[in-house]
Amino acid sequence: MKILLIGATGLVGSHVLEKLLKLNTPNLEVSILTRKKVNPEHQALKQYIGDDLLKSLNAAPHLLESDIVISCLGTTIKKAKSKENFIKIDKELPLSIFQAITNKSKKKAILISALGASADSKIFYNQIKGEIEDELKSMHYEKTVIIRPSLIIGERDESRPLEAISQKLLKHLPKFVPSNFKKYTPHDAKLIARSVLDIIQADKTIEPIQFELIK
Repeated sequence: MKILLIGATGLVGSHVLEKLLKLNTPNLEVSILTRKKVNPEHQALKQYIGDDLLKSLNAAPHLLESDIVISCLGTTIKKAKSKENFIKIDKELPLSIFQAITNKSKKKAILISALGASADSKIFYNQIKGEIEDELKSMHYEKTVIIRPSLIIGERDESRPLEAISQKLLKHLPKFVPSNFKKYTPHDAKLIARSVLDIIQADKTIEPIQFELIK
């Protein structure tokens, strides 16, 4: 099984990578496109490092034959510093990579999106996420899975003291929320990563599906 992961250094992507490398799968090959090297050393892990992820992909044409493509790539407008940069990072880059793969081999695509994603949304962030979903579904992978988590929480490499305190409080919020509203409560990055692995291992459908995480 050949898996291509983008966004491996992010909060969700790092947990996805960790779980992928624990898969007991014959001939497992996990490739990541990244701007900086990740720490885990594993015989199944291949890292392609460069500032331009698409250029790195084109320089390694064998990656176009990947069986599964997973995008955990995402940023915030604050980090991107403008809506234009946000669109380039959050939308155009992952879609270019998905398109490059599907042109060669229509396999499986997994996208981490966001709750409320809709191309018709009045909220810029949700609108862009919805546009990504629509374009990905139009690429006609054999299987397309879109996961829409709510606010994502979890331990980050960078220090964010105030965020750490708020996350501890938010982590216990689902216990006090009615079941039909649980999808709106924060989702731990580890739960999202577990869902990605469940999808890969279950593989029960070839129809495009999208779902919102429920605890």
